[in-house]
Amino acid sequence: METPLAPCTKIRHGVRITCDLGMNQRMRPPLRLFLLGLLLLLLALPLQSGAQPPQVGRIILEKGVVLVQNAKRERLLHKAGSVLPMLAGDRIRTGAESVVTVKLRGHPASVVLQSQSYFELGELTPELSLVRLLAGKGRFKIRGGASSSSQRQRLEVQSLRASLGSGNADFIVGVTDSRIAVLVVSGSVRFTPLSHPKQAVAVSKAQASLQEAGYAPSPAVSVSKLVQDKVGAQDDPGDFVAAILFPKA
Repeated sequence: METPLAPCTKIRHGVRITCDLGMNQRMRPPLRLFLLGLLLLLLALPLQSGAQPPQVGRIILEKGVVLVQNAKRERLLHKAGSVLPMLAGDRIRTGAESVVTVKLRGHPASVVLQSQSYFELGELTPELSLVRLLAGKGRFKIRGGASSSSQRQRLEVQSLRASLGSGNADFIVGVTDSRIAVLVVSGSVRFTPLSHPKQAVAVSKAQASLQEAGYAPSPAVSVSKLVQDKVGAQDDPGDFVAAILFPKA
């Protein structure tokens, strides 16, 4: 008796060829699960990429206009008194006749930026806050008593050619295309050229130093209270440099 042929069985040239009609049905559930998992993954990616960086401080517009940018947002403030949370990675550009105050969370430091300044945040840790002033003028105030844990928190201000580090000081920094100047109102600051770190200069209370492109910072010079007040009131970093008699490089 001849055995009946299985479904989808054919005989060609004396050779039996059998196919399995259930193969497609057995493959469909795993395929559907794979496609469903891929879809869920694609839907989750925009949610993850849209997460905001952590808040690290506040930006306060005193007057004028300021543009705040990072990889996730762009905000333009033009109303005096406006307050914006500062996020990690923020870049700040002030407009003409503008003043902006930046307060860092967890650090006894505040920064006042003048007109046409370009400021950005770097690394922030419990021991060190790294910020960058790439153009313009800023006043940096770090307050911490001898018995305070904040004394261990240092602030380092970097430009394209130098860094200024301090743990407890009030100092003003002016940055132009070819010059960087610092005036220390109180405390002390270490002024270090990035190209020659061993030629760092210590600048103490009521002193100033200037670094011109291609040179080390000048020796610290004394600055009278009258000139200190004048520098503090000026808006342009170029006027800052002109107000103080620095030795020639």
